[in-house]
Amino acid sequence: MRKIAAFVISGYPQALAAVTGFTLLSALLPVIGLLGGGCITLIALKLDWRRACSVIAGACAVLAAVSLLAVGWQGGAPVIVTTSLLQWLPLTGFAWILRRHHALAWPLTAALAVGAAGVLAALPFAELDDWWREALRDYTVLLAADERLTAAFDAIVPVMTGIALSSLVMVWSLMLLLGRWWQSLLDAPGRFRDEFTALQIGGGIAILSLAVFAVSTQAESAVWRQLAIVAMPPFLLQGVAVVHGLLANLEQRRMPLAAFYTVLAVVTVIEPRLWLLVVLIGLVESLFGLRRRFAPANKD
Repeated sequence: MRKIAAFVISGYPQALAAVTGFTLLSALLPVIGLLGGGCITLIALKLDWRRACSVIAGACAVLAAVSLLAVGWQGGAPVIVTTSLLQWLPLTGFAWILRRHHALAWPLTAALAVGAAGVLAALPFAELDDWWREALRDYTVLLAADERLTAAFDAIVPVMTGIALSSLVMVWSLMLLLGRWWQSLLDAPGRFRDEFTALQIGGGIAILSLAVFAVSTQAESAVWRQLAIVAMPPFLLQGVAVVHGLLANLEQRRMPLAAFYTVLAVVTVIEPRLWLLVVLIGLVESLFGLRRRFAPANKD
């Protein structure tokens, strides 16, 4: 990974090749797209936001040209470029915030705020439910044979905007963390681990999020449920950071961490809602400081 980071910042052509290459490969395996965003974050952190924006502009131009040749204008070329801009431009802003404040909580909170603002900005568009039904039409055909799945789909449609924005917040967050890790590999190996395990989102944000969660369970409006969904990613990551922090002083911490991530992978397949337990850990950390209470006094 250090070689990738060094390659990205070695020059503009190299950065452009890395970002566009990873983005094109994401058509085969979507998770590879996180690497492209990680490159943008690294450039913004290690160099500056202007250089990151110039790489974004070049990458969008290349993606537009490749998309036009591969799928044509009607085939989705504008969607590919727009999706890339939605991921990368805000990411550059979050990287600027991190570079200024040197704490991961700041950009993660900013990402949460942007996601919540997106939910509120969508309020005037009453036809969004119909748009989502049309966008997911192929899935509705597959689900039509099962009444339970159809009912579940009908319940999800009103909050699809919140789900999409929450996914975007998580993508921004993971790209930001990846870029910060790469920067750490180049400048100070081990620094990212310390920063991540010390991740501490403010108690005020946690209280506000808890209030939104509580209202969302009673309110008829889907807006509250969407806001609750958008608020989850930062606290999910903080919950993971808490586990890392509590295990950091164990001599054999790799096995417990591997077991933790294995359980999360199994949970994702069997019952994704159990991820809420990790979100709860993150919320409790913000309010009561689990690491401060339970972590050993002596550190390596």
